[in-house]
Amino acid sequence: MEKAICNLKTNKAAGEDNITAELIKNASCELKERLHVLICKIWRDEKMPDDWKVGLIVSLFKKGNKMRCENYRGITLLNVAYKILSSIILEQLKEYSEKILGEYQYGFRPRRRTMDQTFVRLTQICGYADILVIARNLSALEALCTELGREAGRVGLEVSPNKIKYMGFSASPSWRSVKGVSINGVTYEGVAELIYLGMLISNDNSVEKEIQKRILAGNRTYFAAISLFRNRLLSRANKILLCKTLIRLVVSYGAEAWTITKKR
Repeated sequence: MEKAICNLKTNKAAGEDNITAELIKNASCELKERLHVLICKIWRDEKMPDDWKVGLIVSLFKKGNKMRCENYRGITLLNVAYKILSSIILEQLKEYSEKILGEYQYGFRPRRRTMDQTFVRLTQICGYADILVIARNLSALEALCTELGREAGRVGLEVSPNKIKYMGFSASPSWRSVKGVSINGVTYEGVAELIYLGMLISNDNSVEKEIQKRILAGNRTYFAAISLFRNRLLSRANKILLCKTLIRLVVSYGAEAWTITKKR
């Protein structure tokens, strides 16, 4: 339990009980002992207090039109005491879950980056938010989409047509269609470029726009931390470390998948 308390993130909004992580971390030994007794009782009885099952749902605006619901991201504010219990349970499950999770599962697992999936052809999907389906013609694409929808339904998932985009790749400009395409009675919007796993992909398969996007993102990161870089109290070594950990990671994200020519 002490480890779970130490791992609590600070400067976070409280749940329904208005108790913050800072309060628990700086609490007296008596309070922590009582919390330990409560968690042990929950562990034995396998029954959690009803208050811990309540979460405050807050919507955060991401970008785009503020009048559209899909441009908001929902977060749930939970009680800190529940976070401690869930952290303890998570540690118990980690060793077990690593044995049963497939090699195709990335993202939330340690030492498995999402970027590694850029080079992987997925044949097993248990849950997803971003999938790139590639086919040589519309007939093959229709077959793939039909199979994807069928397999998703088997595990309780549903494909959202509003979030699906269609893009035609070709070395010839005349074949780079940005018109919509109709598959199984559903029309999908055609686009010239899209974001996949944080990377900008264009229908001419060039990386110029993606590189410019990375440079602009690096500039934004620099100006957001410009007060630190201009601070005379920070040594040059610390500023170099900040540059490597803040700016370089932003600029070089996805560089493994770039096709770099001599001109670039």
